[in-house]
Amino acid sequence: MRHGQTEWNVEGRFQGTTDIPLDPVGIEQAARAARLLAALRPTEIISSPMQRAATTAQALADATGLTVTCDSDLIERSGGGWEGLTNHEIRIRYPDEHASWQPPGGETGEEVAKRFSAALERALERIPDGGLLVVVSHGAAIRIGMLH
Repeated sequence: MRHGQTEWNVEGRFQGTTDIPLDPVGIEQAARAARLLAALRPTEIISSPMQRAATTAQALADATGLTVTCDSDLIERSGGGWEGLTNHEIRIRYPDEHASWQPPGGETGEEVAKRFSAALERALERIPDGGLLVVVSHGAAIRIGMLH
């Protein structure tokens, strides 16, 4: 489950590990998603500790009575020098890095894949047969981690 909307999402800014809160729309998105996911009767919730993900996860915890376990390996991909910039600003300031989608001073996709998949493996070891794990994280981390 990806976190709800933030102001930087609306502005098209690269968030990375900058700890941005949900905006009012994001809070409502989290509440709606929580109502829908609660019907699936999850047995465990793990989340990135970043506030936009943790707030989203807590909405599900409130709807299910479960406790959220945070795992720092689920944080978003570090964007280094790109954090806070729009895609246009990134293309102008960092054309070579943009072409290879490697933020200067940020994490590689391989680094994100390894830590994210390690967090999933740890969590899955705790899930009983027939259990349902909900992972709350960030767009890039989820895509990279799940592909790994």
